[in-house]
Amino acid sequence: MHTVEGLSEDAGRILSEYDWPGNVRELENVIQRAVVLCHSSHVMPEELEVKLAPREEPLFPEGEMISLKEAMRRGERRLILAGLKACGGNRKEAAKRLGINRTTLYNKLHQHGLIDA
Repeated sequence: MHTVEGLSEDAGRILSEYDWPGNVRELENVIQRAVVLCHSSHVMPEELEVKLAPREEPLFPEGEMISLKEAMRRGERRLILAGLKACGGNRKEAAKRLGINRTTLYNKLHQHGLIDA
């Protein structure tokens, strides 16, 4: 068995950029799992279980026009993330607060690349 000394620079950057809808509990679980999966002295990005989305993108990038469809997609994604964050990552409660059923929420999470199939 080897000792894990820390995070690679890329893994650290990824973890710092993640929104953490499940807060500290989610972070703790991700770190524990990554340490178990780690094959070197530092946790690498591929050993992290989180599917990281880029930081919030602006609805209207400066000096750029986007389609209504794209603006709606971005807005929907933001609302879903905000709903999950407000509910501590509880998808059932987030779906209820968003006024959609749980299946619809799961489908939208997949569409937006927020969870794997």
